[in-house]
Amino acid sequence: MNFEELNEWIGILFEKGKKEEIQGKLAKFKADEFLIDQLGNYLNGRELKNMSLDYLVPVVNILDTVVSPQYPVEDPTQYDSLYVPAISNHDTDWRFSAVLTHLNEIKTIEPSLVLEGITKNPSFRYTPSYAGNDPRHYIFNQNSYLKTIEDILLSRDRRDEAFIGIKKRLGNFKAHLEDLKNRKIDIKKLFGAEYTLILTALDAHNQKDPGDFPEKSAQVAGLLEKLDARGFDIFHQKSMKNMVEYLGSEKNRQLELLSTYLSPEAIMYTSGFHLK
Repeated sequence: MNFEELNEWIGILFEKGKKEEIQGKLAKFKADEFLIDQLGNYLNGRELKNMSLDYLVPVVNILDTVVSPQYPVEDPTQYDSLYVPAISNHDTDWRFSAVLTHLNEIKTIEPSLVLEGITKNPSFRYTPSYAGNDPRHYIFNQNSYLKTIEDILLSRDRRDEAFIGIKKRLGNFKAHLEDLKNRKIDIKKLFGAEYTLILTALDAHNQKDPGDFPEKSAQVAGLLEKLDARGFDIFHQKSMKNMVEYLGSEKNRQLELLSTYLSPEAIMYTSGFHLK
């Protein structure tokens, strides 16, 4: 089924107000052959009078979960790495909704986190009924915030989800980014220096103790703020790796204390942090 044929079905199935809304939003997905094909699989070659609800529920579910929501990017197909699993696996669709809500919220804190890190997928290939397809037009760069979120979305079967749900997990991220912003720390520059390393290390505390993340993330934000005020380059990649090492060995609290008393030179030579 092609896009025009699917559009005709939308006109038949939906009441006028909802039809116009869906058709307007579906137009942004016109280039996504996988999405159009998945919707068409439930409708192609059928007549409305011979249909049951079993054919319509998946269609409405995909339209409601993937097509209808607001995206933090102008071209929603740039997020197909996130919504393809939601189309393919109904157990993932509610998780995708949580992720999309989170990314819309993060855009108001730091737009670059939801706009950057998107690149064309060199392995893209889609032919209907071909098992070796990779239907994603775009993928996310390894050290981007979006890649971190994708990993969380796809971690459904990992043990950490027994400790903390995805909404709580993403809520922790949002609170941490708001904390950094309130401390006047340049979030865009932080992630340009691979801050995802620290975020991943912090997220490990979600797996151990759901209540541990807020304390550890506040320590990290406070230390970054103090080091920045003392003249250290907190956007240096070596600084990020140091922070991850200290976070894993519980040295962040000691380093924050030492940064109050020691000279910048002493901190530099003993901790490995670089001065500006």
